[in-house]
Amino acid sequence: MNIQESVGITFVMVTHDQEEAMTMSTRIAVMDAGEILQVGRPHEIYEYPVNRMVADFIGIANFFDGVVEQGQGGFVFRANGVDAPLVVEGGLAAGTTASIMVRPEKIAMSREPQPGAVNQLKGKVVEIAYLGDVSIYHVKLAGGPTVLVTNANLRHSAEPAVTWEDEVVLSWHPGNAVVLP
Repeated sequence: MNIQESVGITFVMVTHDQEEAMTMSTRIAVMDAGEILQVGRPHEIYEYPVNRMVADFIGIANFFDGVVEQGQGGFVFRANGVDAPLVVEGGLAAGTTASIMVRPEKIAMSREPQPGAVNQLKGKVVEIAYLGDVSIYHVKLAGGPTVLVTNANLRHSAEPAVTWEDEVVLSWHPGNAVVLP
């Protein structure tokens, strides 16, 4: 980066290391089989991938496959294996088959349902990876997929607030779900 800034010219770097691409680049082109799938700034690629391949390639993602339905007060997403409709932002027509992607750090986890929160799904913690600064929880939804949740470890504690086999409720803001074709 120092060389690039000192000479003031454009560099093209080819890498398969997503972290390297995200930290070293001002623009990224994600390619698959010689085809450019998306070009954008690192945060655009990460937050708003244009398709499932890009979403899965850059970072960790949870996917829910299903269909858009007419819901009370608007459209909702009915995911396969999920017993509650998911509220998403965006203008999809009823009957559209799609996937939604939610990044693990965008999901809140609690022991009890949160009043007024949307996209509340019940599940059980089946695995925990403690990484020091964060913990990654694998939560098996009732009758559905396993969802990854990343929680920052913000306080010193010898005992985690949530542990193996705990029943939990996951939720996220509708704007944190990206609808993918």
